[in-house]
Amino acid sequence: MTRLSFAEELESAADRKADVSRPDLQIFLHRAALMLKNVAGVPWSLCPGACHR
Repeated sequence: MTRLSFAEELESAADRKADVSRPDLQIFLHRAALMLKNVAGVPWSLCPGACHR
């Protein structure tokens, strides 16, 4: 999954947030945290404690 397609998927989920299940939302957020972690120049220390699970 490319970053662009993932961003589009997150945007779609935000548009229909009442219809997205909690487990799906957790997966989306976890993937987003991992992608942010892997972006060069973004210190891991900026990620909230939930990302360290």
